[in-house]
Amino acid sequence: MALRNATWLLVLVSLGALLAAFLRMSDGAPDPVRRHSDRAAPAVQSAGVRSGDSVSGQSSARRQQMSGPRPAVLDNSPKSGETLSADAQRAQQEAADHRSPDSQSSVAVAAENAEQPVSVVGNPFPVSEAIEVGCRRDPADCEKILGLLERMAQEPRDPAWAGDMEGKMRAEVSTEPGKYAIRALECRKTMCALETESIFGIFRGFDYGSPSYRALWEFDRQFGYERSQNGDGNRVTVTLRTYTRR
Repeated sequence: MALRNATWLLVLVSLGALLAAFLRMSDGAPDPVRRHSDRAAPAVQSAGVRSGDSVSGQSSARRQQMSGPRPAVLDNSPKSGETLSADAQRAQQEAADHRSPDSQSSVAVAAENAEQPVSVVGNPFPVSEAIEVGCRRDPADCEKILGLLERMAQEPRDPAWAGDMEGKMRAEVSTEPGKYAIRALECRKTMCALETESIFGIFRGFDYGSPSYRALWEFDRQFGYERSQNGDGNRVTVTLRTYTRR
């Protein structure tokens, strides 16, 4: 009886040990379904990412084709640390003022020319043929007056004084209408020359005390003669008188 009980006890212990071992084996063994799903998941996930990227890239390419090429944008603004050149700054200023460089330059030149008198240096005083004939006949008699005219040709003009002096001289020659006519009259800075013609003889100069007399010294004079161009046969007297500024 005791032996039988011990045998059953041994059987039960063995069965318990086998059951415990089976349970441990069941808990530690990998699940085939789970193992397959775990292996497939990364592949599906990576495939999903690649598929999404492909769809996104195709969509971007399609949008770019539909919208067409983007126009290039030129950035003319100076970069950091850079400055515009003088020409660029001037061009920007001219564009802001709505004036072209040519029109601006033309206005400046016109204003400068308006302020400066026309140069007469080098222009000789015009002498009539009648005076030149007399001087060729007697060069010594004309040496003094021709020398003054050569110096006068190289002298600049004083616009204020010369204009005022010419006005006074013209007015005094015309005090006797029809008697004397002015052929040439010019003043520079310190000298004046006057050439007249008349059928009544030589022009004897300005009256004592007149404005021209008080402003000028008479330097020299020369005479010449020619026939009237009117065909009346009258002899015309040409008078050349030169003056210096007092």
